[in-house]
This record gives sequence, C-alpha cells and structure tokens, in this order.
Amino acid sequence: MLKYSVNFSVKNNKTDDVTRVRLIVFFNGNRPELHVGVYVKPSEWDKESSRVSSSNKKDTRNKELNRIEEYIDEIFKEYDAIEKRFPTVEELKYKFAEKKGKVKENEAKKELTYIETIELYSSEVGKKNSWDKSNYNRFNKLRNHIFYYNAKLVTNKIQEEDLVNLVKYFHENPMLIRSNGKAEPGPPHKNTTVSRTLKDVRAVLRWAHSKGVYQGDLHETFHPTLKAANFGINEPVFFTWEELMLFYNYKFDIKQKHLEVTRDIVAFCCFTSLRYSDVFNLRKSQVYSDIIVVKTQKTVDALKIDINDYSREILLKYKDIKGLKALPVKSEKEINEQLKVIGEILEFDRPVNYTYFIGEKRYDEVYPFREIISSHIGRRTFIVNGLNLGIPAEVIMKWTGHQDYQTMKPYIAIVDNLKKSEMNKFNKK
Repeated sequence: MLKYSVNFSVKNNKTDDVTRVRLIVFFNGNRPELHVGVYVKPSEWDKESSRVSSSNKKDTRNKELNRIEEYIDEIFKEYDAIEKRFPTVEELKYKFAEKKGKVKENEAKKELTYIETIELYSSEVGKKNSWDKSNYNRFNKLRNHIFYYNAKLVTNKIQEEDLVNLVKYFHENPMLIRSNGKAEPGPPHKNTTVSRTLKDVRAVLRWAHSKGVYQGDLHETFHPTLKAANFGINEPVFFTWEELMLFYNYKFDIKQKHLEVTRDIVAFCCFTSLRYSDVFNLRKSQVYSDIIVVKTQKTVDALKIDINDYSREILLKYKDIKGLKALPVKSEKEINEQLKVIGEILEFDRPVNYTYFIGEKRYDEVYPFREIISSHIGRRTFIVNGLNLGIPAEVIMKWTGHQDYQTMKPYIAIVDNLKKSEMNKFNKK
C-alpha cells in the first residue's frame, strides 16, 4: 500500500477576500500543490475538518473537495496495483487533470524529464533488487546534479552533446549539496568519479529504453575517454605484514579504550577479508567454531570464511558483549577518524603517492600513510598479504567473493613487486 497524505488549506487575508483552496499531496518525499478550483473566504474555512463551514445545503464545495480526495486515492491505488510504484509528480498532475476532465482525448502525455526518469528507476529497480541506503543515496545525488545541470532535460530528447556538457559540468562547476539541502559550488570531480557517475547515467537510460521512455542509444554508445578512469593508476592502500603486526599488537593505555576497539574491528577486517559494512552487521549466530558464514551486503552472496588465530582471538575478546552483534561496532565515520589518530600514534609516516586526472590535467600528490588509512584498508590488506604468504589467488577469491580474476590483478602486481624487493636481499652489496 503506497503511503500518502493530502492537506487542504486556505491562506488568511486581512480583508477576508475570496481565495483558492490549496491542496498539497505528500508522498515519497514529494509535496506538489494541485489546483482544485474551489474558492472560499478565510472566515468560511474550518481548519479542523479542512472543509467549508457552511449551513447552506446547496453549497457543493465540500462535495467537490471530497470528490477530489477520492481522485487522489484512486490514482495511488492504480499505481500501487498496476505500476507497483509511486507516480512521479508530473504523472500525478496529469492523472489528476485527467480525472477532472481537464485533459483532451487527443492531448499527448507529457514526456518525462531525466530527473523524473531517475526517480522512477530508483523506485522500481531499488525495490526489485533490494537496494540498501547507499544505492538510493547514489542515485539521489545524480538526480540533484541533473537538477543543477539542466532540470528541464527531457529523457527522450537527450543527445550526445547533452552528455558531453554533463561531463564538462562535473569537471568545471559541479554543485555540492549539503546534508541540510543547501547547495554551493563544489570541487571539480576526478575522472574516476565522473566515470562511475556516467555508468549510472547509462544504467538509467538503458532502463528507460527498455520501458519505451527513451528511443536513443547513448546507453550503448556514450563511452568518452577519461584518462586514468579505471582505478588502475594507483596501488590499493594496505598494511604491510610488519605494519599489520605493529597495528595489531600495540598496547593502548586505559584512556584509549575507544582506539583499541577501533583497532580490533579493523584488524578483524584485515584477517577475514570482510568489508566493514559486513563486520558491522555480523551477528554471533553467524560465527561457528571454525568458520564465519556471511551474506555480504554488497553482493548478497553467501561466503564461508575460515577463522584463523588472529580473527579467533578478536572474537573471543568480545564474546561476552551484550546484544546480537559479534563485535562492538561503531559508525564508519568514527572508525575512519580514529584510524588516523592511531596512525599518528604508530608513526605510520611512509609516503604514499596519489595520482589522478581531472579532464586532461594530471595531478600528483603525496600523503603520509596515516592520512589515507580508512575502513577500506582491511579487505585490501587481507588480499595483498594472503598472496604474499603464497595463498593461491583462486583460494583468496573464495573467501573474498571475487568472481572476476581481473579484479585480483592489481594485488598480484603489488605482490610481484614485493617479491622482487625481497630477492634483492640476495644481491651483493
């Protein structure tokens, strides 16, 4: 059942002049105002009942308001039963006008804007594929960018030039939308970010094409060349074995208990290959004597991960915590902030090169290792150190859930370089 609500209201005026009744429909984060064609004096309006307070039996205004409310109810019931989704704002307005007899039989239905298409895509595909909050947020960000790029962009009229200019928008003047909804000019997007966004743009167009909303083929043909957009230009950030042991064995003082917990959680990721999102959701019931059984949040695949001495030690340390969760997890924001503090304590200062492109321009930056440590380091550390210890890539992929050998190549390249540096120890001084 689609949830919505309606609100009839009247604006007061000092002279009690006749004014229109406003109708606002609240649904799916939207609140469009519809024209109902009913007029009253503010003094005639009963706020409690949201109706006209009239003793005149011939007054038909309340009947009209009741009929309008029935129209709205019918529209949402139809979309729930047939489309299995909320209508867009434009669809609601069109259907409402249709029910009121304001749409001529030969009048063509207005084509969807790209913003409306994104909303429909998120609603239908998100429900079908059980999206988590991060996926909905991703496409909401795309929607917001399109709003500032060209809010009137019609899906079926999108040309290659529109997408070329969209890339230019991301490289030159993207808007940054704050959590409070306010927007301000943001920093240019890196080619890697633009490439990811274009993948989502094509996904929406591909879906729109399958629904007959979009007749073009840019979802198949628009693949602009963006330098270093395939993420292969920088090595994954990871703990070497020596760094991992220093990280794992460090004794925090009693005032640093919060840092110790963060260290243990991230170390658990390093020794199991689990993403932080999966460790956050890990329950005691998923931990057995020798294995952990998880369905990863990203792929929903069931994985069996063998427990080693390090991961077992961490699990035993927190076996008596209250609740269903296996570890005393905290927000990813806290984890990332506290990891940088730990990195400073442990003097993780080795330089890490970071290269990226914005359009054609290359940027080379160097950061101390402690500044770029994040919750993502656990999975990468597991893979690199596993390969370096001689565990076959095929076995590691069983634990990590990787299905494409290509995704392992950057890690294998790192290990090859590590082996080369180790062999140099045999060279004569």
